[in-house]
Amino acid sequence: MARAGLSRPEGAALAAAGLFALRPLQTESVAYVVQRSESLASGLYLAALLLLLRRDEATGRWWRVALLAGALALHALGLGAKPMVVTLPIAWLLHGAVVPARGEAALPAWRRVLVRVPPALPLIALSVAGGYATVAGFGSGTSISEGFAIPSLSASSYAAT
Repeated sequence: MARAGLSRPEGAALAAAGLFALRPLQTESVAYVVQRSESLASGLYLAALLLLLRRDEATGRWWRVALLAGALALHALGLGAKPMVVTLPIAWLLHGAVVPARGEAALPAWRRVLVRVPPALPLIALSVAGGYATVAGFGSGTSISEGFAIPSLSASSYAAT
């Protein structure tokens, strides 16, 4: 919240946390034990994103590498929990475009994104590999409602849509 330019971010952060606590994003993750993967993936996603945001603010080269490595490990674990984590690198790039890190306020949005592209490449590669493995892993025994049992629809065609 401080990065968004709020002089007193504590109140806005408390309000956002309170709203989230009152109404979770998906009630299934609260209501059913079988939805542990949703909660786990969301927690890992958030932890990885927080490491990436901390990396944006870090000054030491090795500290930035360590934070990126930690985010990459959490990203891999999150992909194992639920495929929705594939969006992490894009979310980080979009965040960099919209909310500048300390010292980046003078840079245009495209430049802030361009600076993050090289460190985002391993995350993007992991997302692509994880997404493809998930889609390709669906066998012929899936239900018609998922769309994978259509004979003319390959995994790569499904992923392209």
